Amino acid sequence: MSRPGLVILGIFAGVALFAPLVAPYHPKTDTDSSLQSPSASHLLGTDDVGRDILSQLLVGGRTSLLVGLSAGLAATCLGCLVGLVAGYFGGTLDRLLMRTVDFFLAIPRLPLLVVLAAYLGAGIWVIVIAFVLISWAFPARMVRAQVLVERQKAYVISARLSGASWHYILRKHILPPVAPLLTAIVIIETSHAVMAEAGLSFLGLGDPTCVSWGTILHHAFAYPSLFLDASWLWWALPPGACLSLLLLSLALVGTSMEGRVDPRLKGGRLAR
Repeated sequence: MSRPGLVILGIFAGVALFAPLVAPYHPKTDTDSSLQSPSASHLLGTDDVGRDILSQLLVGGRTSLLVGLSAGLAATCLGCLVGLVAGYFGGTLDRLLMRTVDFFLAIPRLPLLVVLAAYLGAGIWVIVIAFVLISWAFPARMVRAQVLVERQKAYVISARLSGASWHYILRKHILPPVAPLLTAIVIIETSHAVMAEAGLSFLGLGDPTCVSWGTILHHAFAYPSLFLDASWLWWALPPGACLSLLLLSLALVGTSMEGRVDPRLKGGRLAR
């Protein structure tokens, strides 16, 4: 397992968990002067309406991680269910499910995500649902491929010939060896969901009632004079740097998990 990735990810998770306790101000409460430079009272200054940027940064990480992990887990679970059914039963059901998977894999994800978010409305859980709807196909294909290998093993064939039920075989003999692959997929999908939430929020399609790194960037870049002075250094740069570090940590952990799932990858990424 990648130690640097785990350390960075652990720091972000700890800060997100205790963000309301360590944030010096409420992220949505106006403090004093707007666009104040970093000082002892405001370590990252204030934005154009006087809100403390450090408090927004701490609480925003919690939103980004919550959306990313929720969407990644949900997409992986749905894809796992489809992959298990298609790989184990095969036949017409497998062909039907895989043609559906091919259809979703052929659609560009980002434009469809933008359309779904704009149509369904703004909201954290709307983003999660929209992401799951367009992201379950990749986990489904990966799990199906693994199930096709596992169902040909001698102990699975013996269990089937002895009259074991299909759900018992899936639960006891097929799902356990697939579990490490699912862990790697969750990491991958979580990173994609974090990027999706940040992108939608940056475009103004996120939840306006929640603070995230994407909404901080949205408000910062909407300010017309952002780059006319040094305010971008403490307003736009910190959320962008945090987002990059979080994605880097997820990539390091995900790459390490992929190598454990299949040593032939030698640290390479799963084909997308």
